[in-house]
Amino acid sequence: MSFPRPSIIIWFILLLLGSLELCAKQPASHPHTLRPTPDEMKHTLNEHNRIRRQVYRGNDLVWSPALAASAQKHADYLASHNLFVHSQNGYGENLFASSAPAAIPDAVSSWYLEKKKFNPRTKKCYNGWYECGHYSQIIWRNSARLGCGRSSSRTWKTIVVCQYDPPGNYQGQVPY
Repeated sequence: MSFPRPSIIIWFILLLLGSLELCAKQPASHPHTLRPTPDEMKHTLNEHNRIRRQVYRGNDLVWSPALAASAQKHADYLASHNLFVHSQNGYGENLFASSAPAAIPDAVSSWYLEKKKFNPRTKKCYNGWYECGHYSQIIWRNSARLGCGRSSSRTWKTIVVCQYDPPGNYQGQVPY
C-alpha cells in the first residue's frame, strides 16, 4: 500500500486553509445600499411632479428625508431577505426591481407606462387597480410628500422603494 507524499498533503492543507480564508472575507449577506444622490432625488421629485401636472395643477410633492429613510430601510430589507413585498407601514408605496442596474427615475418611468391603462374619464384603471396602481399613486392628489430608496441584492441589481404620505389608492376613491 502506498501513501501520498507528505508534500502533496501539505499542499492540499494549505490550499484548503487559503480557501477558508477567502470565504471568511466574503460578506454574510449581500444587500448593497445605493442611496440616491442629491441630483437623483431632485430628478425623481421633478419627474413625479411633471407627471402629476399632466392631469391637474397644484399639489406638487415635496421631498421628505424621513420618508426617504423609511423607503431606504425597506429597500435594504428587501435586498437582505431576497423579497419583493410592500412594507405595510401606513405609507403609499411603489416598488420596482430590475435585473439590470437602474436609477430611481428609471423606476418612475416604468410606473408612468401604466398611464395607458388608466381611464382619464372615469379616473380609474381600465381593468382594476393592479394594472395601473403605481401610476395612480404617483398622481394621487392628496399625497404631499415623497421619499425613495434604492438597494441591490444577489437576485436584483436594483430595488427601488418610493413612499408617499398621505398614501393613495383608496378603494372607492379617485386620484384627483
